[in-house]
Amino acid sequence: MEKGWIKLHRKIQGDPVWQDPHYLKLWVHCLLQATHSDHKYLVGNEVIDLQPGQFITGRISLSEELNKGTPPKKKLSESTWWRYLENLETWGMLNIKSNNKYSVVTLVKWGFYQGDDKDSEHTDEQQLNSKRTSNEQQLNTNKNEKNVKNEKNEKKDIKTNANETSNSPKNISSIDEIKTFVDFQINALPSGVSRKILIKYLDCIRLTRSTCRISENVLSNHIDKMSRYSPEQINFALWTHFDKHDDKRENYTLGILRGTDQHEALRGLIKLKNQGVGNHAEHRERDSTNDERESETSQEVKRLEAIAREKGLHGTLRDIEFDF
Repeated sequence: MEKGWIKLHRKIQGDPVWQDPHYLKLWVHCLLQATHSDHKYLVGNEVIDLQPGQFITGRISLSEELNKGTPPKKKLSESTWWRYLENLETWGMLNIKSNNKYSVVTLVKWGFYQGDDKDSEHTDEQQLNSKRTSNEQQLNTNKNEKNVKNEKNEKKDIKTNANETSNSPKNISSIDEIKTFVDFQINALPSGVSRKILIKYLDCIRLTRSTCRISENVLSNHIDKMSRYSPEQINFALWTHFDKHDDKRENYTLGILRGTDQHEALRGLIKLKNQGVGNHAEHRERDSTNDERESETSQEVKRLEAIAREKGLHGTLRDIEFDF
């Protein structure tokens, strides 16, 4: 699939994928992998008939292809890449049909954006003719009915105001929207900040509002303020906030961060972990890849303990799984 080329429409700049390099890389990868014509693909002993805009993938192969050439520290896990692909499906950009051997991905509106130039030119000509006819009819109407013109101007003003409102910052009103927001914004924080802790914390902040809704801009600005601190300080402050001060707003967290140095944060995380703070089963986030989750958590625990030993601190983390 290294031959040929694809079309990239300018409308992509208005899509969510444009806001995050990982999503953009994933979407371009999908465009490059999709077949341009009917194609037969062999999986084991099974022949799969692919139509234009489709390709076959899987969790392992997808992550290997997307992580190829990436420095180890910047590689994303199989589950993360697959979750991003599922988000693209949620946003209506593609469809995924899976079985126990492989998944067939179908890109939505493939023919419209990647079709022949003749089809595009024909569509443009139709749109131009339609616009010309519409303009002529509008001109005749305006010449005969001045009052109609004034009414349309008023409607235009209303439409403009509506468009300005639609472009205003989005308000987040659910835990699912918090998760999507975190997937976009977590890269703005130092590597090592727990996704689960961040999701639970931001949802806690959302619920401090009487409407249970909070602006994306408010959360983005808050994340920017926290980004200057270490991952240990951030994890400790967020955990402490939602576990002990869930009625406080985000400025309270900044106070915790300012008053907690690296040593205190490490000691506090070890203490919180050993005490099993926040162990509420009904709030656990189930990951479909439990083995991978436990492995990543174990590495994080070992890293914290190693840093603690270097700083002359004592203690071990007995329970290696974050329970949120």
